[in-house]
Amino acid sequence: MDEFVRFVDIGTGNALSLKETAENDCILWGEQGCRVYDARPEQCSSYPFWQGIVDAPENWKQEADSCPGIGKGHVVSAETIGENLWKRRFHPVLIVPYDVALENIDENTLLGCSGIIANSSDTSQA
Repeated sequence: MDEFVRFVDIGTGNALSLKETAENDCILWGEQGCRVYDARPEQCSSYPFWQGIVDAPENWKQEADSCPGIGKGHVVSAETIGENLWKRRFHPVLIVPYDVALENIDENTLLGCSGIIANSSDTSQA
């Protein structure tokens, strides 16, 4: 697990995140593109149609400045963008509360989500 993911302090807990290379590319990105494209995480398959990016034209422009793929290829319909936003609601970021020791987190804990909440405002899952 440590080979591909890391925990990032997001101010409300530690979120699980894919690692990046020294050039800030995804650890799963290679010379031929994504090495796990067919099984890529939801956050990848829905990018760049994330809330916060699509909320305002200036946010979209700012993201496009750092992502060479935005504005290239086929046009994505509003319906598809809406579906992607909806899917992300069902696959939220995993947040490990501060009171859970990160060194005790293993793959089984993540897959079972014991003591881990998927949304920092919903403590009913913990």
